[in-house]
Amino acid sequence: MLRNAPAAAREGHLWELVPDDISPALARLRGLGLRLAVVSNANGRLRHLFRRIDLADKVDLLCDSFEEGVEKPNPRLFQIALERSGGRAETTMHVGDLYHVDVVGARAAGLQAVLLDPGTLYTEYDCPRIRTLGELVHLIA
Repeated sequence: MLRNAPAAAREGHLWELVPDDISPALARLRGLGLRLAVVSNANGRLRHLFRRIDLADKVDLLCDSFEEGVEKPNPRLFQIALERSGGRAETTMHVGDLYHVDVVGARAAGLQAVLLDPGTLYTEYDCPRIRTLGELVHLIA
């Protein structure tokens, strides 16, 4: 029973909690002239969830693996996102929180990869790591 859990967890919305720094970081990244795409192994509800948490208008593209019929680390999902966004692999960076899904998949598609590691748990991996999306702004700028 989730009696002492936050209301979001009790109501089944645990993954819908958005840290306060996300919206400002997305705005700063867009302010650098970047196009922002979300490439997610999802269940077909990515657009609905992004509207619900008020992030849909803060990104340029949402790419849901369920809708595309292919999941990360398959490079095809990244290629679909590149085609839809007008991006090029050599100038695109993917940020994700799972090394073997996000970093491996992005590299297989020819993208740069950064691991989002808020707990500093994955120091042994051979890629740049950030703890927050705000750190990405500094990394890019």
